[in-house]
Amino acid sequence: ALFTHMLLDTFTAYGTQLYLPFSNERVGLDSINVVDPVYTVPLLVGLFLSLFVFKNKPNRAVYNHWGLALSTLYLVGTLGVKYQVNQYFRDKLAAQNIPCQSLLTMPVGVANIHWYGVVKNQEGLYMQPYSIIEGALSPFVYFPVNDHLLDEVPPLAAETMRWFAKGFYTVEKIDGKIRVYNLQVDMRGILNDGTTKAPTLGYFEITPRPDGGFDFSSGTHTRQ
Repeated sequence: ALFTHMLLDTFTAYGTQLYLPFSNERVGLDSINVVDPVYTVPLLVGLFLSLFVFKNKPNRAVYNHWGLALSTLYLVGTLGVKYQVNQYFRDKLAAQNIPCQSLLTMPVGVANIHWYGVVKNQEGLYMQPYSIIEGALSPFVYFPVNDHLLDEVPPLAAETMRWFAKGFYTVEKIDGKIRVYNLQVDMRGILNDGTTKAPTLGYFEITPRPDGGFDFSSGTHTRQ
């Protein structure tokens, strides 16, 4: 259970520090949402059938095996979907002459249908929602990274935030507070309601104290 759970975590957006204690690198394939019923339900149904419905049959374990097989097939299939999504964004970037240093594609919701593409280059980040059924759901939206704002917080905190986001983040300063949007672990959709423009709803906030220290907190925007 420990080894298979670690391997499953590598498919998610959060990823896991698979190589500890030899390396602190976070390994994540970003091919499945952290919570996806399409993966979980076959496991639960197969286990339920084996434990309760067919518990007196000598071959009762076969139902659990079927549930595991279906879930694993779906999990591996998400890699194929991600490959197609990545290819779409590479073609779109080339067509629009948008330079790309690194590309993050992230599934949102269930069933691997809806995705977000995040393009990082020297200018900043370009984001676009995408559906494997409907195609692009809106044009690319640009966000400056403002990495220099992290120079105002303790170096260890700044480096931790960069590491946690794998480089996919934006920073802004609101009323003296440093606000960091981590797109690697929070992808709830672009917010642009005329008064607030943010790459996602959740954020981390670093507030300086009068004694020279800092308070760390988190918050969430609400859609109007």
